[in-house]
Amino acid sequence: MVNNDPPAAEPALLTSLPVAALPISAGWDLTPATDAQPAQLQVALSFDHRPYEGLYQLDAADGQHLVAAFTLPLDPASALDPANYTVTRRVPKGGTFVIEPVAVLAVALSPDQRVVTLTVTEMSHDLRYRQLIPTPITVTLGAIQSNYAASPLTFSGVFELMYGAVKMLVSLPVATRAAQARQQLALLLQPLGQGARLGVATGLLQQPLYWEPARATELVEIWLVPLDKFLADRAAGKAEVATPFLDYSIELPLTNLAVTDAPLVELTWRLTLAPPAPAPGPAPQAPAHASPRLEVLIPPAANTADDLAALAGKLEQLLYQPGQHEIRVALGPEPAGGGQSLWGIRTEANKRPGHQLAEPGQPVVFAAAALAPPLSSAADVPLYDFQPATGIDFTRPAQHVSFAQVDVNEWERLVIDTFDALTTPTYQAAIRRLDELAGTSHEATLRTNKDRWAGVLQHRLRPVFAAQAATNPAAARAAFRQHLGAGPLGAVYRVAALQFATPPAPTSTRPLGQVPHLVGEVSQTEPAGQALTTPPLPLAPAAPLLVFAESPATDQAGEQPHSAPFFDLELAYTGRQLELWPGGEKPADPAAAELRFLTPAGQQWAATPLTSNLGKCRVPVFQHDFRPLVLIAQEMLPAAGSTPDALLRRDCRLTYQQDAHYPPQQLTFTVAANMAAAESQSQLLPAAPPVPAGVFAELAQLRSVYPALAPNLLPVLAGINATTAADQPAVTTGAVALGAFNTMISRLVAASEGAALVQSPADAAGQPPAAPGVTTFGLREGTAPIDAVEALVIHVSPPAPVGLPMPVVALEGYTTQVHTADQEGTWYYFQDAEGRVLAAADSLPLTQRVLTLPGLRILAYQSLQVQVTATYNAELVPGQASAPAFVYTAPPLYFPTDSRQPSDPPTEPLDIATLRPDGEPTHTRRTLAGHLHQLFEYLLPPQMPPALYLRLAGVYTSPLAPGLPPVTTPVLQMPVTLLQLPPAPAHPTAAPDLARIISEVAAGLAAWYQQTRPESAEGAFVFDLDLLSGLGPQPQPLLQLTDLRLGVADITDLP
Repeated sequence: MVNNDPPAAEPALLTSLPVAALPISAGWDLTPATDAQPAQLQVALSFDHRPYEGLYQLDAADGQHLVAAFTLPLDPASALDPANYTVTRRVPKGGTFVIEPVAVLAVALSPDQRVVTLTVTEMSHDLRYRQLIPTPITVTLGAIQSNYAASPLTFSGVFELMYGAVKMLVSLPVATRAAQARQQLALLLQPLGQGARLGVATGLLQQPLYWEPARATELVEIWLVPLDKFLADRAAGKAEVATPFLDYSIELPLTNLAVTDAPLVELTWRLTLAPPAPAPGPAPQAPAHASPRLEVLIPPAANTADDLAALAGKLEQLLYQPGQHEIRVALGPEPAGGGQSLWGIRTEANKRPGHQLAEPGQPVVFAAAALAPPLSSAADVPLYDFQPATGIDFTRPAQHVSFAQVDVNEWERLVIDTFDALTTPTYQAAIRRLDELAGTSHEATLRTNKDRWAGVLQHRLRPVFAAQAATNPAAARAAFRQHLGAGPLGAVYRVAALQFATPPAPTSTRPLGQVPHLVGEVSQTEPAGQALTTPPLPLAPAAPLLVFAESPATDQAGEQPHSAPFFDLELAYTGRQLELWPGGEKPADPAAAELRFLTPAGQQWAATPLTSNLGKCRVPVFQHDFRPLVLIAQEMLPAAGSTPDALLRRDCRLTYQQDAHYPPQQLTFTVAANMAAAESQSQLLPAAPPVPAGVFAELAQLRSVYPALAPNLLPVLAGINATTAADQPAVTTGAVALGAFNTMISRLVAASEGAALVQSPADAAGQPPAAPGVTTFGLREGTAPIDAVEALVIHVSPPAPVGLPMPVVALEGYTTQVHTADQEGTWYYFQDAEGRVLAAADSLPLTQRVLTLPGLRILAYQSLQVQVTATYNAELVPGQASAPAFVYTAPPLYFPTDSRQPSDPPTEPLDIATLRPDGEPTHTRRTLAGHLHQLFEYLLPPQMPPALYLRLAGVYTSPLAPGLPPVTTPVLQMPVTLLQLPPAPAHPTAAPDLARIISEVAAGLAAWYQQTRPESAEGAFVFDLDLLSGLGPQPQPLLQLTDLRLGVADITDLP
């Protein structure tokens, strides 16, 4: 007998047998806690008797009658219908067997409606054996209904009778199935009768929950024993058997629940057995026998969506632990595919099941480095002409052209923009139609080139910050390649990849098909309007989160020069849904993978339960195009003031101009003192590595030839449509031009694939150490809030070294003010005549800057060569140095120097007796040699060139009488003399030449005075002194002092 009526529930499974035979099914529900009792798990058990009803005996009474006995009364209408019975016999014929029908002549039903008697034609093929049936007989039942009012059953099936010389009854499935089911039931009944514990196990809890022994005993005596008797009677072939209780409900208190730590678990419940609890006292001598493994699955009793939602709400409320964790219930697919199942998603306190990060707000930022430094040169680059009729023949002789100081990055950008335009939908339909008309495959070539080109460009993606340079870029590059392949290649200039690290995945044996994926989008609150994309995110095991962000700032020089060199990006991941991919790959139908929450929100979560805060991060905005720096003038001007010290100093004023001053720009001023121009200009930065020759040549080819090719391509594509004929000249013209363009792109991609990535100068080598006599300081512009204004500030760093005053920056029409000054340098800001602070936005028209090195000692800085180098992108985000690949240092520039001009002579006499290099001027009496030593101590600084020329002349002047001009007598005339001075730190006056000269001059003047003995005690020596530079081939005047006076009264060794 086969019962094809669908059962009320799937039969329970015993894993000890390959065939499920136990007809017990179960369902679970929850009863909330009350004041009188805790929450309880309601387990409703059911017994399905239908597999053990139907045909239990079939007998051939003689050769013309078949008798079928059923366990239940039959519906007369279907039982008496001959069409519901088909009888055949197998007859030997010609060495084989054939199937012959046996006609059903009549059908009779017993008074109790349980027995059907079929009258058929003679079944024996040998009339001598009419009471025997030596041939197999097959009986097929159609659709015979039972007369069971509560739930009518349908009996159908195929049965075969094998009779020999002795009459036999057939063994039918009802008894066999009941015997098998009784064996399965014994796996539950016998251990319980021996004291085994009965419980419920689930992956949601760390340990099973067990019923008290008394409840298990009730289950055995009230329900399981009657079931066993029913199955025993059916197995014995009894027709009339009392039906036992079909349903039984048993409650399990839910207290002290230990919830699993797993983030995702399938909510499957199952009956389980455990050995009896050990009795108090000594341990037993013999080990206890393990109980059979029982796997009676218990699905939810709820069927409708509303019932499931209500059940989920009760379970979430039961498992919620304030301040610890929360469990959300979701409906999803079966792990093996097909059907649906319940899943529990655990979250810790105040954490949502979104994509958790190890360090929110601290992603590794990747960006594409430039192809090369902006200015590159190449000689004898071959260029091939484009011919409208034939295209480009790269086998013919080429024209060779040299290029100096060209921006290959701009070339590459123009080529990529052109390529992107041809691969947009605007031209794709026309190119496809052109291929059809010309019999070409240019569209396929474009797609291939784009894929290959994206593979090349992905390797330009590098960590932006120097501190993150060791991060493996493989995952970011693979995702970046897909990003470029799906969109324009020009994104390489605009897009940054943010890779957020996730916590290490816990060790888990969860199959790949049970790893949930969070599907959603990244959104941001600052700035608005960013295009951010992410792939699906596996929650466990954790994987890095990659977000592609397009810079909101312009990349064109001068448009927004004072916009911030970075932008703040505040991100959150908003998940649309959780997905479970049973086979490890996302199903074609998204609904087949979705994990859908059954309740609108949990205890702690907002209406959107899958949101993760990714934190706030800063993304740098790299500059690639720069306005040139123009050095206007270098001037040496008299220092302000009329003091004797001011006569020895000059101000070096450097004037430069730039149409746009960039905050990420660092200007480095290198001041080389007392060096020849050739010597100072040798302090250059290392040369930038060249662009690979093949890449440079192919970019030059495209940049030079495309203007001639475009008129033969773009108008043709714009005019092609469905009515264009293949024989039109425009088709040939367009096909040739597009083929030439594809060939140039293929050559460029091939050259790029075979070329090593170009390093920036900072990758190759650092700056050389400063030579002696060379001082370096930096200048950088920015903004700062001053007096409620976002003011222009200019930072000069580091602090001035010994001997060199702090440089000062000036803007025409404004007064320079010090904002802050510390060990990092000095910040300047600017005020107008009315004291208003200059805002950064208002400073844009002020393109000229004046940098002054004030108060330089003339003799210490006899000549100056000032070199300026501009460095870009070195530190776009404060405190985070950029990786070398993104730092660009422009070639150095040199200020034009003016000819050395001597200082202006003083307008007032200078009293030598009052000159003191370390204090205020006061009269001091010394010997004549002592005064001359003190004079040169005052004039000559410690740091100065070793060669200096001296010319010295002197007169003696004394008054004859009041009101009369003084009498002047020449007493000294020394020609220009070279002084050899020792290098610092030796003092200049300790030089043998100078000491000798001072001694000789003092001795000569003293001898003249001794011999002459002037009468007036008010006489004085007046000196005319010139100091000339010895750096050049000819002495150059530096310092002219024409009225140096030394009164006789201040000299101690004259008589």
